[in-house]
Amino acid sequence: MLIISVLASAQEKETKNEWIPKVSGFAQIRYDANFNKDFELNNNTFFLQRVCVNFDGKIVDKLTYRVGGDFVRRPALTDAYLKYTICDAFFVQAGQMKIPYTIENQFNPAFDCELFDYSTITKQFAGYEGGITGIGALGRDIGIQVGGKLFETENGKGEKFGIIEYKIGVFNGNGINNKDNDNSKDVIGRLDIHPWIKELTISGSYQNGMYFNEVDPEKQGVNNRWSAGIQYKSERIVFRTEYMGGKTGRIDETDVLNPVNRPFNSNGFYATAGYWFKLGKEGSQKLMPVVRYERLDKDESINKGAVSYYTAGIYYLPIKYVNLKLNYQLVQPETGSNAHTIVAMLNLRF
Repeated sequence: MLIISVLASAQEKETKNEWIPKVSGFAQIRYDANFNKDFELNNNTFFLQRVCVNFDGKIVDKLTYRVGGDFVRRPALTDAYLKYTICDAFFVQAGQMKIPYTIENQFNPAFDCELFDYSTITKQFAGYEGGITGIGALGRDIGIQVGGKLFETENGKGEKFGIIEYKIGVFNGNGINNKDNDNSKDVIGRLDIHPWIKELTISGSYQNGMYFNEVDPEKQGVNNRWSAGIQYKSERIVFRTEYMGGKTGRIDETDVLNPVNRPFNSNGFYATAGYWFKLGKEGSQKLMPVVRYERLDKDESINKGAVSYYTAGIYYLPIKYVNLKLNYQLVQPETGSNAHTIVAMLNLRF
């Protein structure tokens, strides 16, 4: 009887612990040194790039939630949603969340991104730092989406995964912490295929919507986006590339006298490659040399308006919860002068 009582008490304690919110987060401490084309120092500074705290918990069985914020941004509420998982093949999620656009937008920027931040292309098309539309979205929006994993299988290591993963949702299209201001909703969806190899992802996403920038009313109209990409990510090798395109702006293409009324096309792509080396006792530490090339053309109608970005760096992971990144980036516009940036970053998570 005593043994049964002890086991029951332990089981009850474990069950209760499931309902206690789990606190997690990360901080990014960054140093930038910016140079002109002749490598003369323009400016340098230390700053906090992100300090994020998340609360994750369970309300009832299969119904979970997340509430999170970034305390560098005013602070800003970044995530606030409920997620009901009926089965692996279908879940419903409502609230403020990352939009299902591109592979890279889903990453944790401190630990999943191999370099100091998301690619410039991802930030511009997903709405980070204003993006092409000028609306600060942080890759997120308010709405409802469904998704899941289909045709579950497992690899040689016994790890289960879905051959197909999908997400599709309806969102305000106006960024974080904002109500809809144009009476039009954005439909955004992403489809990932793992062709019987967990490490390989073939991905495509699409966004169809409208936007209205209240700060700059000249910026309004269609906000259509698409992307296509492929990623191979194993214990040693990382390779990822995505191509993105979009149409932005007012839709009156017949108004030839006022170019503001005509939408413009944008496109860009990036390619990232890295290789993990294991260091230390029993390979407890990891180090990755990594390179990335990007090209962004915000407006195809502007002659020689594209910009190329060349980035190389070292990603060092001494322990599970800390990493160091040292990067060099060359910014090369088709017109104008080149610029150089050196970035050193310490990332912590808990």
